[in-house]
Amino acid sequence: MSRENDETIAVYNSDVKRYVERFFSKDNDDNHRFVEGIIGRSLKNFPKDIAMFEIGAGPGEYAEYIESLGFKIEITDVADSFVEYLKSRGHVATKFNLITDDFAKKYDFILAIAVLLHLTKPEVIAAVKKIYGALNWGGVFVFSIKTGDGEEFVDNGLGAKRYFNYYQSDEILKVAHDAGFSIIETNRDNEVEPGKAHFYVAVRKEKK
Repeated sequence: MSRENDETIAVYNSDVKRYVERFFSKDNDDNHRFVEGIIGRSLKNFPKDIAMFEIGAGPGEYAEYIESLGFKIEITDVADSFVEYLKSRGHVATKFNLITDDFAKKYDFILAIAVLLHLTKPEVIAAVKKIYGALNWGGVFVFSIKTGDGEEFVDNGLGAKRYFNYYQSDEILKVAHDAGFSIIETNRDNEVEPGKAHFYVAVRKEKK
């Protein structure tokens, strides 16, 4: 695992309360609606008993939305602080590191919102290939990145710097296509800062 990823995980472990207050407040409702929209559309043709897995669940907001639709999803995070936070809110949560851990079984739906943007480009390529292998045929992967160029460590008001790796939309779609995925949907919210916006992607593992 890279130094960039290690340092970012350490930030999340240091102050989960500040992160939740900063990024899951009413000021971010528009962003969360974008996420819920693409999740809901991706699930509309699936039966309720499919196998589902969330990477980087954070405070659990998207898992709770999925469960409100009648599905059950396995909830994980790489940060011990978030695993404990999720448990404190009544969730069954486990620790899972996308880079170093293997999936225990095949899934029909995998979710990773604001996860790949903390990985280096080689790690992203390996992670997307791993997720492709963990899906059943017809399975869907929904994820997000942040658009832009280059990489940097950013504070974002958390008192410590997290690593961010930016992609142009065609660049990340090529990563998904090269892994074997077909593109179902893409969406982009308003720029959070000049040149940078959250970019949401839903892809499918098609039968060959």
